[in-house]
Amino acid sequence: MKINVLLTLITVHLLVGLTVSLGQAPDLGTASNFALFTATGALSNVGSSTVVGDLGTNDGLYSGFNTATITGQSHVGDPTSASAAADVVTAYNSLVATPCTVVLATPELGGQTLTSGVYCQNTALPSTLTGTLTLSGPGLFIIKLSSALVTATNSSIVLTNGASAANVFFQILGAATLGTGSTFKGTIVAEGAIVLNTTTLEGRALSTVGAIAVNESSITNVGAPLLADLIPITYTLPTTQYGTTDFTVVVDVFDLLTTPTNALITVYVTKDPLAVMAFNSNAVFIGGKSVQNNIWTLNNSNDNFYIFTTNEVIAGNGHKSFGLTGVLTPGNTQGSLTVSTTIMGGSGGEGNISNNTDADKIDYFKK
Repeated sequence: MKINVLLTLITVHLLVGLTVSLGQAPDLGTASNFALFTATGALSNVGSSTVVGDLGTNDGLYSGFNTATITGQSHVGDPTSASAAADVVTAYNSLVATPCTVVLATPELGGQTLTSGVYCQNTALPSTLTGTLTLSGPGLFIIKLSSALVTATNSSIVLTNGASAANVFFQILGAATLGTGSTFKGTIVAEGAIVLNTTTLEGRALSTVGAIAVNESSITNVGAPLLADLIPITYTLPTTQYGTTDFTVVVDVFDLLTTPTNALITVYVTKDPLAVMAFNSNAVFIGGKSVQNNIWTLNNSNDNFYIFTTNEVIAGNGHKSFGLTGVLTPGNTQGSLTVSTTIMGGSGGEGNISNNTDADKIDYFKK
């Protein structure tokens, strides 16, 4: 197995337009440790609020938390807050740049049930939450609002079927006001003020610019997203060939984390005019390696790629494999055949798409 950086760039370029990523969780950096943080603005509290996680401001007045119960550290205008300020701006911009997969039909979030994906509200009207918003199933939820958010009294976000508050992110272009007695789940990353009024927040309240005002509320940092992280490892055999020769390709798809996959997995394998490859769905052993070809479906209609999909769950720290057999016919030439594999971003509900491509090569010579 050999990583080929140039080929990675070429493959990513070829994949543009074939499909869209399901999005990836923003890297909150230092800000991930905070339950309450504003890069620029006051941070204030009234009453006996409870905060689990760090809190602070990098540039603003910090007041009122002497009456609160805090499990965490306060950072005001120190190196930690400076780092968090930069990281929350980066995270906000990352969410803004994440492509939308579903446009919400109405600015009212209540009464809807959403599954994992990237949702956008593109009107100038404020978004509202009256009643209950249900988030169903594991995976990543990114909800992008192009204006302020106001939640009504006693409104709530309910998580069902394995959904986790750690996997929910709200990007808000404007202020966020959470109403009296409301229950909110997920991380708010706002470009504006945030008001928590006798609210229960299971997540974070983060602002790039704007005051955060807390009144008799409970805020609990939910920690890192609970998502899989898939990588491909590609094996070709033999790695050196002379003349027309049979060869094999095996692709292992590994989950690096302890969270299992929970969605369709799609893997692209590059084609080459010098090689013809075949897929036997009944094969269990190829190129000296165990494979599970029966759980994978091949779409061979694309001119540039063999496209493999599976809905099979890959356990945390586990892997699933598929293999192909092929014939390389170099003719009167010599050179290298590079086989590149790319896991499409968001496959299996993963949250990291920076390590989704691998490659191996065969050096061939005329006989």
